[in-house]
Amino acid sequence: MKTVIIAVFVFAVSAHAQMYQGKQVSNISLVSGAVKPGKPFTLGIHILMESGWHTYWKTPGDAGAAPVAEIIGAPDLTAGELRYPTPHKMISSDIVTYGYDEEVVFLLPVRPNNANAPHRFKLKLNWLVCKEVCLPAEAILEFNIDSLNADSIKENQRLLDRWTARLPQPGAGFNLDHAGALATVTKDSAINLFVKFFDVAPNTITDFFPIDQEDFVINYNSIAATRDGISMTLTPGRKGAELKQIAGVVLIGTTGYEVNVPVTKQ
Repeated sequence: MKTVIIAVFVFAVSAHAQMYQGKQVSNISLVSGAVKPGKPFTLGIHILMESGWHTYWKTPGDAGAAPVAEIIGAPDLTAGELRYPTPHKMISSDIVTYGYDEEVVFLLPVRPNNANAPHRFKLKLNWLVCKEVCLPAEAILEFNIDSLNADSIKENQRLLDRWTARLPQPGAGFNLDHAGALATVTKDSAINLFVKFFDVAPNTITDFFPIDQEDFVINYNSIAATRDGISMTLTPGRKGAELKQIAGVVLIGTTGYEVNVPVTKQ
């Protein structure tokens, strides 16, 4: 696989075009709604991709890499954990990945530490887009709150609202917190895991997107929705590793729900 590193430094709120062989493959920009001095706000990282190109969720699956965002040179601003909308599954041969094509907005909570926090700051981004090749990229974008006008604020807020609505919802809101997982160890030390949701109607769950499990390798091809739960296989990455819980996003229709299910060993 051919890899191209693109390092671009852009000091503006305007978008940055990612190029490959003289053609644009993605366009990235920073957006926000109204920002009040000294108050927390959400910064959107908006990526538009050309047809056939895609980028990745926080657990990319068998391949890929999740985007990383970091505020630099602004100690009076604190960035929270990057928030990822519910992805979709992408299958190519036997490779399973999770991500987004065409468009996505990643949401970064930003908290000023005091009323004098700067209105202008830089955000360092690392991301990956793939098609026949994968293009890892790094850029530094400058965001200037004072440059926003009323029209752009309204348009940006609509965009943020649309992608905020696509964030995974708490599983408790769909009774998905009433669940348990049973782990059965096979002769070759693999773990067959069945996650049962007790208060969900049969055949409601359509898929499960797992969060990476420390010390375990997930067989993403093994994940399957059953009548009343999810089955999957994992392999310990080290001797003596214990699987105590399984976390991820349960898919019901097109809506994702976050779950964290305790595991019992058979």
